[in-house]
Amino acid sequence: MNIGWSWIWDTLFLLTIMLFILGSIAQGLIPVHFGALALAGLVVLRAIGRGRGGHLGRLVRRVFVIGLPITALLVFAVAYGQGDPEEMMAILVALGALLIALLGLYMMVRALFS
Repeated sequence: MNIGWSWIWDTLFLLTIMLFILGSIAQGLIPVHFGALALAGLVVLRAIGRGRGGHLGRLVRRVFVIGLPITALLVFAVAYGQGDPEEMMAILVALGALLIALLGLYMMVRALFS
């Protein structure tokens, strides 16, 4: 079994997920038992995605690449919007504008070096 450097990225991933879920529990956004199940489930999914190739491995990797950032964005909006739909929408619109600005900066800087 060739592990290589993947254990470092998996450790950073697990640390990020752990802090994200524990922070959500501490703020009261999710119950403790759901946080524990989510942690265990995400670790199992990550191990399956890393250990198996093929379609299942790609599916799990895509869930983590697409699903987790969207989940983090929604939890951020709920936490700072305090559950008020108008506040949450204002936060999501502001974050969308920030994302567009950052993507524009990324394209400009990348164009300089290509």
